[in-house]
Amino acid sequence: MRLFLFVILIGLLGSCADLQKKEQLATIDTMNQRVDSLEKELKVHKIDTLTELKLSTSTVELRIKNNLILDKVDVELGKKMDAYKRMRRAFNPLGEAFKKVKNSIKEERLALKNLRSDIVNGHGEREKYEEYLAFEADKINKIAVLLNDYKEQKEVIFKTYTELHAELYSFSMSLLEKKNKTSK
Repeated sequence: MRLFLFVILIGLLGSCADLQKKEQLATIDTMNQRVDSLEKELKVHKIDTLTELKLSTSTVELRIKNNLILDKVDVELGKKMDAYKRMRRAFNPLGEAFKKVKNSIKEERLALKNLRSDIVNGHGEREKYEEYLAFEADKINKIAVLLNDYKEQKEVIFKTYTELHAELYSFSMSLLEKKNKTSK
């Protein structure tokens, strides 16, 4: 009779472990889906033309700097140029923020893959799997925060670009034309 109870107890413990394992693997699947979602969102907000934007804004800025001769201070132009310079300088940090989110997603995919393998194969400290899952969930939340920060930075930069670039580009070209006419 004792042997029978022992076998039943072992069977119950094994089924509880299987149930816990299934829940943990389901949690990892959910986290992988969230990482997929973050990656898709990042791809939607990727800036393919960042180098071209930096070059065009630098060119406009230099053209104005080299060709503008003022008899008096134009406060409005000064404010626009200051905003434009800040926007141009923000392109590099924006690119770095994109890379940071992209690399964090890549690292998280690997961490989830390794954790899944450990759970499936029963490697490592099984009693800490829940802690590891919570840790990875926290990392995913941090990646989401990084992505939101990137998107906010991008929105501010492109708002400034949209508001000022066409106007300052036209202004810089008019300065260049004026200089070419006077030098002839």
